Amino acid sequence: VAGVAAAVVQRGDTLLGEGYGQADLEFDVPMPRDAIFEVGSITKQFTAAAVLQLAEKDSLDLGAPISEYLSGFDPGAHTIKVRHLLHHTSGIPDWSNFPEANTFRHLALPRDTVLTMLEDKMLRFVPGTAMSYSNSGYFLLGQIIQETSEKSYAEYIEEHLFQPAGMENSYYCDERKIVKNRAHGYAWRGRFKHKEHVNHNWPYAAGSLCSTTEDLIAWTHALHSGDVL
Repeated sequence: VAGVAAAVVQRGDTLLGEGYGQADLEFDVPMPRDAIFEVGSITKQFTAAAVLQLAEKDSLDLGAPISEYLSGFDPGAHTIKVRHLLHHTSGIPDWSNFPEANTFRHLALPRDTVLTMLEDKMLRFVPGTAMSYSNSGYFLLGQIIQETSEKSYAEYIEEHLFQPAGMENSYYCDERKIVKNRAHGYAWRGRFKHKEHVNHNWPYAAGSLCSTTEDLIAWTHALHSGDVL
């Protein structure tokens, strides 16, 4: 079976740290406890922490319109604030659900492709009046992090979050890079198949980080002990 790595921590003590199943189904490779996974939307925790760090440094204002930081993006008549993106209350629809996303999610296109596509879509509701989970909002937060920090999203996360937390086996995912202990991803379609290829330009700040259970333990400790914020 396609495997998992699991950890259980109580009061700072790791009670369980094991791998189960297979990291590679074709070669019957057992899952190591320190396997590296694409962690998907757990990425959003890091994006939110980065935004809050920059707010602490007065590099950005959570109550400011996003147009102050994204000069190339026009949200139309409504004012969307940075805080709305964090809380999934912007009304911006989730780009990953658009039919055209299936065409380009595999391709290495310019990242502003998503911005252009979002400008052509109507908001789902007036910003701040409802909540709807949106990868689009966190995509835009990644762009805001780059604009305000003058670093790439990957560089900022590595320097200000991974390194201080001691996360030595975490990085911005690269589908072509050779990485020791990286588990293969699978999908279930009545039987196991290799996961669909996605260019990591697109999950971006909403879902493109790779990590291990041990590194996520370190992250949780750093986050809740005040080392990050």
